[in-house]
Amino acid sequence: MCIIYFTYTLNLLIIKVFLSIYTQTHCKSIYYLYMYFTKYVYMPKMYFIKYIFLQTVVAWRFSVFQAALHQSLVWTEFLRLALGINAQNVIFVVHTAHQATMNPCIEQSTLQFLSDLRQNNQRDWFQAHRDDYRQAADNFAQVLQALIDGLAKIDPALQGLSPARCTYRIYNDMRFHNKPPYKTHLAAYITPNGKNTGTAGFYLHIEPGASMFIGGIYKAPTRVMQSIREDISFYRADFEKIIAPLKHLHFLEADSLKQPPRGVEAHPSVVEYLKMRSICPTQTFADAEVMAHDFVAQCLHLAAKLHPLNQFINRAVAMAQD
Repeated sequence: MCIIYFTYTLNLLIIKVFLSIYTQTHCKSIYYLYMYFTKYVYMPKMYFIKYIFLQTVVAWRFSVFQAALHQSLVWTEFLRLALGINAQNVIFVVHTAHQATMNPCIEQSTLQFLSDLRQNNQRDWFQAHRDDYRQAADNFAQVLQALIDGLAKIDPALQGLSPARCTYRIYNDMRFHNKPPYKTHLAAYITPNGKNTGTAGFYLHIEPGASMFIGGIYKAPTRVMQSIREDISFYRADFEKIIAPLKHLHFLEADSLKQPPRGVEAHPSVVEYLKMRSICPTQTFADAEVMAHDFVAQCLHLAAKLHPLNQFINRAVAMAQD
């Protein structure tokens, strides 16, 4: 009994060591390991399966599981030999669910709802399609949560921020303006304090044919913009380094001042930014891009470049509020 116990303990230790290495190797190796232990060491098949399951799932070895999904045929053969079942359909379902969870994106149905709403912007129609709205809102919240989680790695102050605190209502304020009852887009403003803030942040806008991701600050009060302009002028070298990776983006210049503002040095390299009423570099996305599984990753790549600008602006905002 001691010899048997030692043999199985040694075998399990080898499996455990293998699984640690396996996270960085080709997943077909697990098939060879299975053949070795069941045919030559005579380990019971179900015991081997149970141990693999405990090590990969209970120990949360997602890297192993993720690698296996990309080699679904290996796992199909593995499960067929071990359990005597055809696992092709199971692997496909798990792989699809894994992609949807790990790489959320805007769904076609969400864009379709917004497009239909644009053509039928009436209360009766909206009430009849409220379930479609809820589905679109849930999809947007899922994408927004993934975006916030990624942004929290860039700006730790965003840790724990919920999508609900950042998402704008779809209902238009009709008290003082003659507008349709509903907005035809879904949008969120991401800052540590959510959407109701006067600081620079990240803005996500989803609309058929007009989706975008924006950083910076939009139409800040006069006193705040004056503080921002003073910092741009005084810390011109720092600002130029921050803005250099963003020059390929679109800036809102339609409402810029005709002449440079008074009271600040208008150096030629920054004069166009000094004239702006909003400093908000914008990246637009086609519908196909927001429906791609790398949409959030693209936004995060851009956010890493936008974050220093947000920090620069928020320093000036804080000075204006003191």
